[in-house]
Amino acid sequence: MFERLGRSHVGYPRGASTCFLYPIRGTERRDAYGSPAADEWEFCFGATDELVVRRRISGE
Repeated sequence: MFERLGRSHVGYPRGASTCFLYPIRGTERRDAYGSPAADEWEFCFGATDELVVRRRISGE
């Protein structure tokens, strides 16, 4: 999965899981303040590296 989505991600802990956010190509835009925004995929992995959460987050 990491090879396919590339290095552009943010990682962070969430409880007992480790989560990663990946921007979705083609959804890039600027918000009202001129900052970049995009929809993202969130993937969270449990203690044994199993995928426990996969969801799309809207950047709006």
